[in-house]
Formats: sequence, C-alpha cells, structure tokens
Amino acid sequence: MAWHQNALRAYRALLFLYPAEFRHEYGEEMESLFETRLKREPHLRLWLEAFADVAITAPREHLHILADDLRHGARVLAKTPRFVIAALLAIVLASPPQRLYSA
Repeated sequence: MAWHQNALRAYRALLFLYPAEFRHEYGEEMESLFETRLKREPHLRLWLEAFADVAITAPREHLHILADDLRHGARVLAKTPRFVIAALLAIVLASPPQRLYSA
C-alpha cells in the first residue's frame, strides 16, 4: 500500500501547478476522484490523463485569473481618471530623455 500513498502524494504535488484559488475550490474533489480511479484503472493511463489535464487546464486557469485581474485593474483605473493622468505624468517626467541620434 506504500505505492498507493506515494501516488497520492505525487498527485497532490502535481496539483500545486494549478492556481491556489482553483486548488482550494476543486483540490479535494480531484484528489478523491484520483484515488478512486487509482484503485480501478490502469496506472499508466491514469497518470497520462492526469499530466495531460494539468498541462491543459493549469495554464488556462492561470490565464483566466490574470484576465480577471486585468479587467478589475482597468475598471479601477477607469473610475479614477485624475489619478491615472497624475501617475502617467509622473512617469513621463521622471524618465530620462531619449537620444534621437547617436553621436
């Protein structure tokens, strides 16, 4: 049974490739399903499916969270246009001048 526990530990480690929000919401259910399938299905097929799922789903979830964060940032900036103008003005004034030609 040690191989069974090691397989579950390895799968839990694999779940860390998912974003934390996703892992907290679905992690226990995914572990339970993996454990059930581990008892009934061929191990090689199960691991191949698990790796394929992580390779496809984890980046998609990370991009989904990034898109949500960018939308939220855009909404916040749209609500405070004076702050945006002041911040852009500070960046422009603080940046060194660029040379238009080389000497």
